[in-house]
Parts: sequence; C-alpha cells; structure tokens
Amino acid sequence: MVSEASSDPRGESTTPNESDSDAPGQERDLGRLLKMLHSPPDVRRELVADIRTQVNEGSYLTEEKLNLAIYRLLKDILD
Repeated sequence: MVSEASSDPRGESTTPNESDSDAPGQERDLGRLLKMLHSPPDVRRELVADIRTQVNEGSYLTEEKLNLAIYRLLKDILD
C-alpha cells in the first residue's frame, strides 16, 4: 500500500500512519467496554423492578425470608 501525503484544514501536510488508522477502532472498542462496565445488565433491572413491586404490594417480606435472615444473622454472630 502506498501512502499519500494530504493536507489538513490548517494547510499542514500529513501522512497516513497505519498505527493511527487503528486509533478510532480502539477508541470505539474502549468506549463500548466502558459503557458495558457502567451499565448493569438488564436481568438485574428486572430483578430490582420485581422486588420493588413486591415491597410496594407488601408481599416481599415473608416468614420464610425473615427466618432465613435471622438464622444467617445468628450464624454470623456465633461463628
């Protein structure tokens, strides 16, 4: 592949560089990864929405859940 010099808007001569051609792709990949890290998965949102509904309806706290929480708390204290 033959590199041709071109002129940028300021009138300066530029020569394409293979490592520069990868930069936009790398930035796009990095941006996509950062977006994935900062946004929780949809499954988690569904779980939160389901629990909120249960709390609002008064059906979230059951005797079974309360007993399990008490059991785990006592186990942590005694261990």
